Amino acid sequence: MRLNILVVLIALYLPVLCIAEDYTSSSDLDLLQFDDLNAEGSVDRAVSDDSVSSPAKKTGNIVLLLNRASDATQKEENRWIASLLEAVMEFKCAAFDGITLISPDTIGKYLPEHKDFSKKPTALQYLDIGKRLKADYAGIQKFEFSSKDKSIFYYMEIHSVEQRKLVTTVEKSIKINELGTGFDDLLLAILKEFSIPTPRDLARFIRMPAIGTDFKTVKQLGECIINERFNRTADSSKIAAEYIRICEKDRSMLVAYYRAGSFLESVNNFTDASEAYNLLFLALPEYLPVYVPLCRNYRKSKRFADALRIATLGEQRGIKSAGLISEKALAYDGLGKPGEAQKAYKQILEADSTDPNALLFFARLNNDKGNAIEAQKFCKLLISKKLMLGRAYIEFGRSLMLQSKTDDAIAAFSEAAKNLNGEPEPDIYLGDLYVSLGKYSKALTQYEKVLQVTPDNIDLYLKAASASEKGGDIKKALKILKDIEPRYSNHGGLMRELGVLSIANGDTAKAKVYLEASVRAGTDDERVVMGLGWISLRSGEYEKAYSLFEKALKTVKDKSQCKLGLAMVQIRRGNQTAAAALLSEVSASDLKIPGINKMIAEAFLSKGENEKALTHFNAERVLSPSDTSVQGNIARIRFETAAPLAAKTEYLKLVKMGGGGADAYYRLCILCLKLKDKANADIYLTNAQKMGSTDAATWLLLGQSYQQLGATKQALNAFENCIKESPSNTTALIALASGYEKSRQDSAAAQINLKLYNLDNGKFKDNLVTAATLFEKAGLKSDAKKTYRQFLDRKYTDNSVNVRLASLEFNDKKYLEAIKLLENLPPALINENEASILAQSYTNTNQP
Repeated sequence: MRLNILVVLIALYLPVLCIAEDYTSSSDLDLLQFDDLNAEGSVDRAVSDDSVSSPAKKTGNIVLLLNRASDATQKEENRWIASLLEAVMEFKCAAFDGITLISPDTIGKYLPEHKDFSKKPTALQYLDIGKRLKADYAGIQKFEFSSKDKSIFYYMEIHSVEQRKLVTTVEKSIKINELGTGFDDLLLAILKEFSIPTPRDLARFIRMPAIGTDFKTVKQLGECIINERFNRTADSSKIAAEYIRICEKDRSMLVAYYRAGSFLESVNNFTDASEAYNLLFLALPEYLPVYVPLCRNYRKSKRFADALRIATLGEQRGIKSAGLISEKALAYDGLGKPGEAQKAYKQILEADSTDPNALLFFARLNNDKGNAIEAQKFCKLLISKKLMLGRAYIEFGRSLMLQSKTDDAIAAFSEAAKNLNGEPEPDIYLGDLYVSLGKYSKALTQYEKVLQVTPDNIDLYLKAASASEKGGDIKKALKILKDIEPRYSNHGGLMRELGVLSIANGDTAKAKVYLEASVRAGTDDERVVMGLGWISLRSGEYEKAYSLFEKALKTVKDKSQCKLGLAMVQIRRGNQTAAAALLSEVSASDLKIPGINKMIAEAFLSKGENEKALTHFNAERVLSPSDTSVQGNIARIRFETAAPLAAKTEYLKLVKMGGGGADAYYRLCILCLKLKDKANADIYLTNAQKMGSTDAATWLLLGQSYQQLGATKQALNAFENCIKESPSNTTALIALASGYEKSRQDSAAAQINLKLYNLDNGKFKDNLVTAATLFEKAGLKSDAKKTYRQFLDRKYTDNSVNVRLASLEFNDKKYLEAIKLLENLPPALINENEASILAQSYTNTNQP
């Protein structure tokens, strides 16, 4: 089987294995993809040891570009091998001076297909990119994973980029549980191909695999690298957590520390990045590429002493790069030793007056100090020499900003963007400049552009939301922040801005939740305290609001709105003098903010200060002419305090605005009745009743108003509706009883009088007599007798009741009852009729 496969491979590769064979067409290069190799499954390689052709010859530093290794079986589950191989080769090659491996990230910028597993870049494409990136050689890698043998067959073709020729090949079979040593063997083979020696101080590094032997963890690392480098939609926080888990699980995963440090730095998690790099440093202090990033992340984590320590150790190991010296200088600067930093860079400039790092340092240093003209000198030197153009233009733009040369600064940052290949910093500066110019739409465009490539920069989301808010689009600003809320639910700054925006959007319930979360996170500022103050005021928590406004008053620069809030609480307290003093200190502009006068008016209204409330409602109406609640309050106050005609005018305005509902029509009916306009009153009442009923107080006013015009029937109807709404309304009951009696509805009048007595038998005891009299008048003698008897049973005294009940009992031939009712009456109260009743009752009962 092994022999047969070897024959197949030789047959497939024979056309391209000849060293220095020339090829230029895409068809020749396409042969290098070997995508059809063993389409049905894995391949048993006949060669188990290294198979290396004659070495490539080139003196000096080798610049090598590697493609994304392609899988012969094209199985998605094997992609982790390609990503892991890429990371290990990048990590290992960085340690050697004789070879420079072009970063996969750089390749991806020029060839996007490199970072997309769904695409298959051809060898020709990689050669073209290699030429653009000034690579000497391009390595076209392929592999096949055999699940049967638990091994990987690896094959690389090395091509001269300039001559477009295949110059040599490297191949190896690697057991899956020996990937670390297998990858190291590949590196040694590549170094051998280019005759690059392995320094003695890297002997341990060469022997130490970059990955562990646990297959599950190794595969987990490969998949994590895929999410980092090949999955743009992956959650960066989850990737970071995954790297940390892998590092904690297997301390031998050196490349995991390196990738974790790089990724964590890219998402501005400098503390964890420095920890990852430090663990790699402790394991491999001879690995020189770790020194600069470790220094940098210590510095960005504000651990300047550690940054300086590592920089010093790096110098002791012979690192002389400007990058390390720059970090050393920046560490000195962070430790409050700018003189030491300047000394370091000055030494660099003495040796090389055009050193870009030193020039950039002094440009940045002068900008930081506000020395724009001095900074420009260094920037112009960098630009004239075409050194670090992107960074040079950034500092040039900053110097122009210091001089308020906004248009020139925009041009400088635009140049920086062109030279930094998509790095976000220039676009962020451009966004900030557009904000300063009030061009919020342009600013938002810049911020959104950056967020597409750095989706984990929460500060940038906050800037984008702020630009949207200032541009007048509150809803979009809220959406920008709500979209990231699930990822950053514990971010105090995000909670603060969501709260402030929710207030602006009128959602005080959500605003309260966000602002209180901001307080718990310790990110509250004056806006948070003020916002909670206004929310508390609106929810009736006046004392809480007062304490919040007092707290904000101590730190806020513009104290006007604080004093406005305090004034509203004082109004609620009834302290008008203090309120007036505070309101006098409120700026006129704040009093012109829509909604403010309304809140002041409502506060006055709650304390019965109708005239003061009306003043502020009128002021609010000017600012918010379409607010029906404001017009409604004006109409109601006018109804209670003004002449009927003035109140009617306000209610007509309210109805015309579509506000007020049924209540407005009931009030218009009352006002028309007061103006003796019964015809229109009836129309308004009909319309009102079609819209719904009203409260007892309004029905009472309607009844009284109709009563005053002599419209008894409509008055009685109104009083009846009043009692339906409020059965114990004695004013309506008295009016209704009187109306029934006047309209000769004696029985109904009697029932109402009886109800009054039952409501308050002390106050309305005489109504019991009235009820009995009306029952008698209505011919309801049984009800009359019962009511008279109830009066007497309660031990009330009224001789007329005795006389009337005696007459009724006599007529019913209850002579003994009649005698009892009359015999004890004073003689002076007994007239001829009562005497006759008494005499006849005695006779009929055979009493002398």
